[in-house]
Amino acid sequence: MLVNGEKVTINEIEKDNESSLKRNFNFIERGSSRAKLCSDKEAESGAERYIRLLGAPECREFFLKVMYHLPYDTREKLLESANRPWIKSPKRYFTYCAKKEMALLGY
Repeated sequence: MLVNGEKVTINEIEKDNESSLKRNFNFIERGSSRAKLCSDKEAESGAERYIRLLGAPECREFFLKVMYHLPYDTREKLLESANRPWIKSPKRYFTYCAKKEMALLGY
């Protein structure tokens, strides 16, 4: 087959199309952001609440991510579980469970 005056095999054309599709898919995947479950103001206040209740100012960015991506009921259930009397480190328990929940959602 001739393309732009050059002899090209069908396999070469398929490889070019495949790599083009992969590039386009990766661009779309990176460019699209997932929907946030709350506004920026709500996320800020929620993260501040978690910092206060769990005593973890170093986890601010993670708490913001939790606020944006985990449903309200899930967040509250995790916070309640983390503050049970027999939990030795509520901060570690909360972050561990929240990471697992976010992984289930694909984050």
